[in-house]
Amino acid sequence: MPRGDRTGPMGFGPMSGRGMGLCAGYPVPGYMNPWGRPRFWRRRWWVPYFTAPYYAPPPVPTVPSAPTQAQEAAFLRGQIQSLTEQLKFLESRLQEIESQEESKE
Repeated sequence: MPRGDRTGPMGFGPMSGRGMGLCAGYPVPGYMNPWGRPRFWRRRWWVPYFTAPYYAPPPVPTVPSAPTQAQEAAFLRGQIQSLTEQLKFLESRLQEIESQEESKE
């Protein structure tokens, strides 16, 4: 508990850290307190193994859902439109370059 203000590490509140400070009922904070419970026992309740630590982001689902046919069709229409616009731009740029080369000659 930094500064004794009961905010806990990183501001997550009391008893969100090691449970060795003033919020655990000890008269003094830190290394002078007796050894606590094992690391896998938190706040009197069992926490499932393999949970993310408090500083890590929550886990992300590993398998994304498949898009519907309507979503895929809309995506493909957008891709086709974008590619045709790019093709038109490239063709016009190529014509500009070729016309500049002809005028130099």
